[in-house]
Amino acid sequence: MANDELYKDLAENSLGLMCAHDLTGTLLWVNRAVSDALGYPVEAAIGRNLISFLPARMREQFPDYLERIRSNSVDSGLLRLVAANGTERIWSYRNVLVWTVDGPRVLGHAIDITDRVQAERELKLSKERLQGLFDDGRLRISRLTEKIASGASIE
Repeated sequence: MANDELYKDLAENSLGLMCAHDLTGTLLWVNRAVSDALGYPVEAAIGRNLISFLPARMREQFPDYLERIRSNSVDSGLLRLVAANGTERIWSYRNVLVWTVDGPRVLGHAIDITDRVQAERELKLSKERLQGLFDDGRLRISRLTEKIASGASIE
């Protein structure tokens, strides 16, 4: 097996989310993991601009991303995308600009962290609720202690 075929098979079958786009954001290639994660057939993604997968509120930031890639040849961060079923996904990405015989290409690499972000959000809310219960319990104990100290009835 030639190296090119090996790398192609590796990328196509990776669980990692991978894509390639040009400097306008037009998708030139996506692997099956991207297709599966967003619920679009590979063929439906190729030729579309990446901006079309972003939630409307995030689209104004897309030109800044393209400028960072052009200027720095690398960019990383969090990316929010809308899946075919309308749900929003959160990906942690690191993209790099490479030069090929066909011109500049951005190689995108990401992992879906939506479940982790949701779990962290739920953990934070649970912690806040627990802290509230603890504070309420301390307040009740404090009031009860004051009553006992003053000789008042605790009924």
